[in-house]
Amino acid sequence: VVSNYAARFPDLFLALSDARTAPPRAGDVMSFYTGDAFGHVGLVYSVAIDTSGNGSVQILEQNSNRTGGTTGMSTYPVSSWHIQSAKNWLRRR
Repeated sequence: VVSNYAARFPDLFLALSDARTAPPRAGDVMSFYTGDAFGHVGLVYSVAIDTSGNGSVQILEQNSNRTGGTTGMSTYPVSSWHIQSAKNWLRRR
C-alpha cells in the first residue's frame, strides 16, 4: 500500500522508511513485512522514540494477530531506530 500510493500519487504522499531522519507520526499509514504478497498496514496512533532511537510505536490495526483482532491496538518496539516488522510508512505531503 505505502509504496503503491506514493508512486501513484507523488504530489500527495511520501513513502518514508528511515526512523532516524523521518520518524513515523500519528496519522501515518505503516506497512509491515508479513511474509505474504498482500502485506499488512495499520494507522500510527502514537510514537514514543527517544534520542537513542529506542521506544515504541502504537498502531491501530484490523485483523491483527498481536491483538487477536479484538482491540485493534498493537505496540511495536523500536530499537536503534528499527521499528519491529515495519517496512515503511506513508505520509500525506
